[in-house]
Amino acid sequence: MSEIDISAAKAALLNYQQADADGIMVLASRQAIHEILDALTTAEAERDKIAAALEWQQATAWAAIN
Repeated sequence: MSEIDISAAKAALLNYQQADADGIMVLASRQAIHEILDALTTAEAERDKIAAALEWQQATAWAAIN
């Protein structure tokens, strides 16, 4: 699986540059675009929380072993 550049995707959405799977430019409503941007922002925040919790758990487990 390849890494997705979320900031580039957000920038493209905010510039209303959407393409379908075949690369054909398509129209999307501003409401839909902003709803997906809000969902992406929420998902990024959740990802960051999970990553921080995992780092803390790994550090705690490492400290307990040593």
